[in-house]
Amino acid sequence: ESWNFPYVDTDGEQGFRDGVNTLIGFQHRRIAMIAYDTESLAGNYRLSGYLNTMHDAGLSVPDHFVWHGIHSEQTGREALTFWWSLPPNERPTAILCVSDTIAIGVHEEAKRRKIHIGHELSIIGFDNMPVTPYLHPTLSTFEQPLEDIGRACIDMLCDTLSKHPLENGRRKLLLPPRLILRNSVGLAPED
Repeated sequence: ESWNFPYVDTDGEQGFRDGVNTLIGFQHRRIAMIAYDTESLAGNYRLSGYLNTMHDAGLSVPDHFVWHGIHSEQTGREALTFWWSLPPNERPTAILCVSDTIAIGVHEEAKRRKIHIGHELSIIGFDNMPVTPYLHPTLSTFEQPLEDIGRACIDMLCDTLSKHPLENGRRKLLLPPRLILRNSVGLAPED
């Protein structure tokens, strides 16, 4: 499924593949995800990247490890509250969030519960909001290539205005995000 018009976007699916693989590299095996509601196409691409990479790595994804919600800090707080109500061996050791806003909710709820972020729990957001390097501990996140997206959109628009038909490969362009590792990611805790 895809949008039915020319577009340039961040490759969220690849970003979440990279996020899962990074967390696996930090020895995490119980990795959860907070996703948007299923109507979000961009959110579904990110979810697909998470699920496919977990599957490819041979890691199970219990149904309760995928939390769907709206774009709010409250969604992050609610997800963490639910996961921390589970026995310790059923909780995630790392959480990938579909946005920084949601990740900030997880981050703040973890601090409220005195969960040591980067030690007991790793968190990765998406968007690189300006506040993320100022949180304590600082939030790992994906940075979208906004300048490259802007240039590609202008190129696409100029091609359209000059009446050059857009080739299929140029109608839909996905650019990779860049993972910025900060203090919210660390080695998985020992069971």
